[in-house]
Amino acid sequence: MSREKESETIKQQKLARKEFLELKKMQSGEIETGPKPSEVAIVPKTFGEKLSNIWYHFGKVIIVTAFLLVAIIIMVVQCANKTSYDLEVIYFTYTALPDTTTEKMADYFEKYATDVNGNGKVDVAVINCSCNPNSNNNAKLTKMQALIVSDSSALLYITDDKSVKYFYNIRSDSKGFFDENSVVLSEDFYKTITEEGYNLPENLTLRIRNTEGTQIEKDKALTANTLAAKELMEKISKK
Repeated sequence: MSREKESETIKQQKLARKEFLELKKMQSGEIETGPKPSEVAIVPKTFGEKLSNIWYHFGKVIIVTAFLLVAIIIMVVQCANKTSYDLEVIYFTYTALPDTTTEKMADYFEKYATDVNGNGKVDVAVINCSCNPNSNNNAKLTKMQALIVSDSSALLYITDDKSVKYFYNIRSDSKGFFDENSVVLSEDFYKTITEEGYNLPENLTLRIRNTEGTQIEKDKALTANTLAAKELMEKISKK
């Protein structure tokens, strides 16, 4: 064996022995082993690597945040575009009518209503609560009951001779559900509202509810709403 090969062999033996001794020291705790290869953090360098790293760790958070942000934006837009009505009129009879008919009623009343909320225009909503009295599950009746309890803008009601009796059961005390004043809707109203294929009930009457002793009596907007409703009734009575 040449001296060069012998020298290389000795070097390899010394290196192997050194590594063996270091391994023994690591096992005995004399020197630190250092982190495992799997524990060594791989620092992303390129933009794509950084983006992938963020998505891996925070993907779910990003998705949830984006969803909530979209939902908030939609709600804000809906609120901004929602019509603020000056008056709401509840149409309640046992003769079902389409919403297109009650929309015509709203247009009719807007000609005589005032700008209560001060937004520079008059908007009146006629809420269609006409329903079948024989139905056990009537969503429109439920909607009307909710308006009665909580809506201080919904003070005017259109009823006929049959449907008005419903309100006698709601409030049967001496005050009654409706104020004594009422206006029988004129021929002008019928001519304007009549829609082909649908007949309006006879003797439709515009009434204003009595709010004394009710939950909505405490509403700050009630005074202005009541005044506007009475003004509308007065103008309609002269037609």
